[in-house]
Amino acid sequence: MKRIIYFTLLMVLCYSCNKDENLLLNNSNYKITEIITEDTNFVIDKPWEKEGIGYINVIKEESTWHLWYESFYSSSTDHPDNSGALCYAYSEDGVNWIKPELDLYTFYGEKSNIIYKSNIPKKGLHGVGVSRFINEPYKYRMAYNKLTGESSEYPTKVYMMESVDGFNWENEKLILDHPSDTQNILLNFNGENYLFFRKWSGGIHAKGKRTIGVVRDTKLNFNIDSIKTVQINGGAVPSNNGEYYNSSVKIIDERLFFFPTVFYPSEDKSKIEIAEGEFNEEYVSIKNNDTSLNMKNNDFNLLAPQIIPVEGVGNQYYVYLYNRIGGHNIASDESFIYKIKRIKISIESL
Repeated sequence: MKRIIYFTLLMVLCYSCNKDENLLLNNSNYKITEIITEDTNFVIDKPWEKEGIGYINVIKEESTWHLWYESFYSSSTDHPDNSGALCYAYSEDGVNWIKPELDLYTFYGEKSNIIYKSNIPKKGLHGVGVSRFINEPYKYRMAYNKLTGESSEYPTKVYMMESVDGFNWENEKLILDHPSDTQNILLNFNGENYLFFRKWSGGIHAKGKRTIGVVRDTKLNFNIDSIKTVQINGGAVPSNNGEYYNSSVKIIDERLFFFPTVFYPSEDKSKIEIAEGEFNEEYVSIKNNDTSLNMKNNDFNLLAPQIIPVEGVGNQYYVYLYNRIGGHNIASDESFIYKIKRIKISIESL
């Protein structure tokens, strides 16, 4: 059954502000219709996934759907997120996924669908965001966090690698010398590169609140002095003690789609807001005040950065949801199950 959800559209004027140049807001209206939610066949069934999966990325090219996702196989309590590997799966319908047996990386002698894994302990990838770059020698780029080895409270910085085919990754470089520990989104528009990442308000990590940072540059060498803070509904953090956990962003047809997850740490609950707009020095954010997509109980949910147009229908899109039953903070509960769901939505102006 269709559920119609009404949102307030908030326009964010970018790079035209004074002083700290944060992103500002104005109002308009859109209507979002959630058409159907589907469970995919994705299950954790590999030894290199035994500690769970992390951020997901879905891109459709011609008739093939591509899925990149993080897997965790170390039970270390010392930065376990950074023990991750990058894995690949594909699908012909976007619902039924196949994990190919590849020769790129073996796991204790077993072929795997791992396409990147560090051989150095705690130097794995985390917060991977895979993006496709049109008409460039390297078709894919991924931005991610990696431990630097520095003696700071949370020493993860943002790095990047490139790939011609989405399987073989090279040219690792530090692109932002600033802490971040969630999914990083790297986009290119009109010759400029935009990086969305985690930023904190009031102190890094547990001392502050999670916000969304954005920075732009033409040469993929982002300057920390140019960092701006995304402000939604008039602030860098949500009301009611919430935090912006994730900065899921995608450009389709010169429009910006933005899916921040709002996390409430004291309740261990989350909801997802939706944003849409043109990428012409403006950011447009749709704020959902009352209802959220596919949220129930204490599940923890993050949307993948890519949303994919439904063929033949101008205003309908597929979005992919990373769903973790048991909440964000309950890592040892037996109900701590990871799922990937697909939601079909439509976006219409009022």
